Amino acid sequence: MAELPEPLVLKVMRLRRPHTMPPDASIEAVDVPKLLLPMSLTQSLVGEHFTGYLNLSNISAIAVKDVGLKVELQIGNTSKYTLFNSAVSPVASLEAGDFFDAVVESSLRDAGVYVLTCIISYAAPGTGEQRTFSRSYRFPAIQPFAVSHRIAQLDRQLLVECSVENATQGSIYLSSSRLDCAEGLKATLLSGADDDGGGSSMQLLKKGGSHSLVFTVTSSDDSLDSLA
Repeated sequence: MAELPEPLVLKVMRLRRPHTMPPDASIEAVDVPKLLLPMSLTQSLVGEHFTGYLNLSNISAIAVKDVGLKVELQIGNTSKYTLFNSAVSPVASLEAGDFFDAVVESSLRDAGVYVLTCIISYAAPGTGEQRTFSRSYRFPAIQPFAVSHRIAQLDRQLLVECSVENATQGSIYLSSSRLDCAEGLKATLLSGADDDGGGSSMQLLKKGGSHSLVFTVTSSDDSLDSLA
């Protein structure tokens, strides 16, 4: 006997706010429209927040009972993190043509290939047999910037020039920068002139564009030896 098709269909989309304007903390509280994009058509960057929209629909002609959804996220060989789990309290009955949805979120802290795994469980119509199936979605997260630097010593301080290049396939805003130092040292931003000689705390970098930042590094106890 041929196996019956799955009565449930899962769709996974990416939720993302349009990036047509520079980031502005003052508009975070406003209900800004978001785009629903297929997972395969989105570029993920390290440091951004991943938000996924999941829709589980009953495409059969009868109700499906005990419907559960578990969502896990994994990068490389690290442990899986559970982002959503309704299997512990499943939907008692999902009527024909009905659906339920969920939104999952996670910060993308590291570069690499992420795997979003969705596990669906339900009671088979007619028999009540417990069944499960899964869907996996892979997406890479890349570093948004390539950073190079050069250092020069001037008396009791170091001058550190950092060149920040847009490593993505589109335009991106550089909204802030900071140079982290070893204990006992402190860094101060001197200038952030762009390729045209201007300076701003907010820089729009087009594909392949770069921005230069110059820091002074001094010792907290003003010791030249600690800078050697």
